[in-house]
Amino acid sequence: MARKARHTMPPATAAQDPAAEMTPRALTKQEFGRRLQRLMLERNWNQSDLARAAFGKGKDGFPLGRDSISTYVRGIRFPDPTNLKKLADAFGMEPYQLLPNTIEAAIDQEVPALEIKQAAGHPDKVWLRVNQMVDLATAAKVFDALNQKRGGDD
Repeated sequence: MARKARHTMPPATAAQDPAAEMTPRALTKQEFGRRLQRLMLERNWNQSDLARAAFGKGKDGFPLGRDSISTYVRGIRFPDPTNLKKLADAFGMEPYQLLPNTIEAAIDQEVPALEIKQAAGHPDKVWLRVNQMVDLATAAKVFDALNQKRGGDD
């Protein structure tokens, strides 16, 4: 069974980004599709207009990526990081504003990700999450280091 795509990312504060209040912590594929649709409607664009703005025209004069836009709007899939950047540029925003799921989505695409989060109630401890392919020797060293530390703190 396929894993349901629902990802989280720390939201920007309103001081960092005025649109942060409108940026949810996570989007499903369907929510992302509705967001694209809303942004297109605000600009009076159809899917071909967005494809043209994001990807340009092919030799035949038709916009490149029309089919991709359709799959995004219908909530079938998320754009890859390259296409996300092109879409965000077309709307004049940053990729994380358009799709705040990009950090977690990287895990699904086997792109290395690192997360360090402060442990609640423990100012000197953090949660560490690493998703990166490494050789067995490196993984064993990390595992040993964590196990040795765990033994001393419990």
